[in-house]
Amino acid sequence: MARIRTIKPEFWVSRTITRLSYDARLTFIGLWNYCDDDGRGVDEPRLVKAAIWPLDDEMTPDVVERHLHELAKAGLIVRYLIGDASYLAVLSWKEHQRIDRPSPSKFPAPPAASPDSSIPRRAVVEPSSGERNRERNRERKDTPSTTDDGFDRFWNSYPARDGKKVDKAKARTIWTRLTNSKREQALRGVINYAAHCEGNDRFAKDAHRWLRDECWGDWQEPPVIATQNPGEEWAALVRELQVPLAGSSESLAAGGES
Repeated sequence: MARIRTIKPEFWVSRTITRLSYDARLTFIGLWNYCDDDGRGVDEPRLVKAAIWPLDDEMTPDVVERHLHELAKAGLIVRYLIGDASYLAVLSWKEHQRIDRPSPSKFPAPPAASPDSSIPRRAVVEPSSGERNRERNRERKDTPSTTDDGFDRFWNSYPARDGKKVDKAKARTIWTRLTNSKREQALRGVINYAAHCEGNDRFAKDAHRWLRDECWGDWQEPPVIATQNPGEEWAALVRELQVPLAGSSESLAAGGES
């Protein structure tokens, strides 16, 4: 159910906000209505699209997924998994929303939530110089790339089970938590895993579970591909073994001499 929210004047002059695409800004505002009174909601682009962009056909779930990825990269929301369920939360929620008699959240808090707040604190307005310096220091570490993080290459290479790929948002959420080293291993492993599943993809594991369980470690080497038609190969082997028996005594003698 949509909820009445407020927008502070500082929102429109925040450089964090103005770095976003126009549509992502509207999606961010819409999330305030979508989320509960603790700033949490289900991380499912189809639900977000239905709540925020119900009459805009061009705003597909894939487009909304890009908005959510943009907002997470900007540090405005956090996307997290609890078990197999995906959630999102608006950061610094209590700094920007004052709610009388809030309803208790039905969704779990992010794992990194601080003791005095259900949502980690992070300002929407322009960060201070100290915050900018800390951000630069974090970027120097082994953090995911902000340009091509490799997820699209992974997703396009991952085998589709029975012709379908599901839970892309969950897979992306896990991908954003991987270091560059693990991403490289995953990209190498998914090629070998796809080759293993070729022609028998109904047993392929869901992509987000494959990433969650770090299955790429089992697929760093190319798999041994079984014959695509073992029945024909077996028949050919039987015919080959029957040749000496069907031949003359000379052929048997020749076979013995060889």
